[in-house]
Parts: sequence; structure tokens; C-alpha cells
Amino acid sequence: MSLYLQEKLKLSVIEKEKKAIVQNISNKLRIDSDSITFQSHNYNVFLSKFIDKIEYQLVDLSVNENLLFNRFCDFLSSINNNDLVAFQIITCNTYYYLKLHINNIKQNPTLFWNMKVKNSNKKLECLLVAINNSFGFSILPTEHFYELRIWNDNNHIMENRKYLK
Repeated sequence: MSLYLQEKLKLSVIEKEKKAIVQNISNKLRIDSDSITFQSHNYNVFLSKFIDKIEYQLVDLSVNENLLFNRFCDFLSSINNNDLVAFQIITCNTYYYLKLHINNIKQNPTLFWNMKVKNSNKKLECLLVAINNSFGFSILPTEHFYELRIWNDNNHIMENRKYLK
């Protein structure tokens, strides 16, 4: 198969995945699919917006995922606006960044939590960041730990750095 055809096939698969993601969300939340868009980000550039500016909490890789989900829900309930956010989804084909209102995620946190990635190393990764970077939630895997970052400039949330097991 020529490189041109391979590239065209890859783009077709990506577009099909995008449509399926948007359709799933709009069906489950009963919202207009036009209210969900995709943003194009370079992964490292996206991380650079906050990774060195926000302190992180070390979390053991063996932590019960429900504890992290509870932290995600607590974070969502602390947000008192309907700002636009970027939410990362990783598939076997690529990284996607959904652009939607935070209230859509708050409406069904489980739906979005279940869309986060478990990569080939079986490590979870979750990124949700306000477009204006005023709040965010990230779980980034390292070799031995997760780095958990939670911030909300509007409510001045400060996370302690206790170690979760």
C-alpha cells in the first residue's frame, strides 16, 4: 500500500473515532453534538502549560482507582462555573483533546472517567484543564508513581502532598 493510501486510511480511522466519541457523549448526556469539538495540541506543549507550575502529590501506582475517581468527583464539585475545558482521550491511534463545557463533565463524571486511558503499561492517565488554565486535574504516570495535580485558582484550592497508597 502506498504511503498516500496509508495516510488517508489513518485519517479516515481518526475521523471515524472522533465521530464515535462525540456521538457517545451526546447520546449519553443528551446534548447537541455541535457543542463538543476537538482541539489540536502537542502533548508536551499542552503539559508545559501547568506541569512545572502546579505542585503534585505522589500516588502509588497500586492505589485503588476508586480513590482517584473520588478525587476527580470532589474536584468537579469544587468548580463553580461553566468554563470551557480540554479533556484528553487516548486511543490506540492518537491523543484527542475534547473541548467542551465543564458542566457536561459534571453531569456524568463516570462517563468521562471511563474514557480516560489505560495505556499499554496499564497505567492510568487523566488530563482535564480549563482553556484559560484557571483550574485543572491531572494524573500522570511515571515509572514508580502517579503525579496527581489539582488546582482551582477561582476557589484557591491547595492540595496537600500526602502520599496515597
